[in-house]
Amino acid sequence: MTSRIYLKAGPMALDLAPGIGGAIAALRFGNIDLMRPIGGESPREASCFPMVPFSGRIADGKFSYAGEDYTLPLNMPGQPHAIHGDAWLEPWTVLAQSEDAATLVYRHDGTSGWPFRYSVVQAFALFEDGLEVRMTIINEDVKSFPGGFGFHPYFPLGDAELTTRLPLVWLMDDRKIPIEREPTPDAWDFTTPRKVAGAGLDHCFADWDGEAAIRWPSKGITLQMTADGTFEHCVVYVPDGKDYFCVEPVSHRNDAVNQTHDDPATGLVDLEPGESLTGRMIFTVEQE
Repeated sequence: MTSRIYLKAGPMALDLAPGIGGAIAALRFGNIDLMRPIGGESPREASCFPMVPFSGRIADGKFSYAGEDYTLPLNMPGQPHAIHGDAWLEPWTVLAQSEDAATLVYRHDGTSGWPFRYSVVQAFALFEDGLEVRMTIINEDVKSFPGGFGFHPYFPLGDAELTTRLPLVWLMDDRKIPIEREPTPDAWDFTTPRKVAGAGLDHCFADWDGEAAIRWPSKGITLQMTADGTFEHCVVYVPDGKDYFCVEPVSHRNDAVNQTHDDPATGLVDLEPGESLTGRMIFTVEQE
């Protein structure tokens, strides 16, 4: 098994797996799992993993930028697109660790995968009633590149209720590539608390205010999630027949690199050499 880091602050416990894409392996409040515990050695089986230097899909793994054409590896079996960047598939290095905090880093040399050099840091700080995660990507290249990121947490489904404001949704084609942005229909409206089970979603929502609440009535507990202004998009993923769901703070929509010149509302950022982008999410536990 890959080595773990174990953090503790009162009833809160955080397990990290630096060697598995810098992933969270477990987040608990007492004996209650707030995220799905890791189930193997793949980031896709983890509690949460970072998506960087892009989140979601890049269609066919191809894009053009600054007059050059690029082709990325198709990095998920059975998928015709490049997905979630590089860092989630590589081991991270531990920069610092204490009883209730840790900092991990990944450095990408641009020789394979994403064709630009970058570094990314995740800083975890645990509190007696929650967790803060801060991610920063830095352009280490000699030229600019289109950058962004997101977090991919997995939550236990059970009787979960979700409350969040999702004003706009990116509708997709049959290849799961967004094609147009529309007002969110009533069927996907979580402005008031709503059961998650059966929602059947895998969509990116825009103009998100960064606030979401997940409540498990049977556990008598609510997990409040707050993401800062970097994350103006949110992906909600509720796969049929699974015992988990995802509410993912992301800085941009899927395939933004192929659309950003046509629609600046995609959320992608041009990072010049030496420039960085930082985003933060905070989880707070409330007991009934």
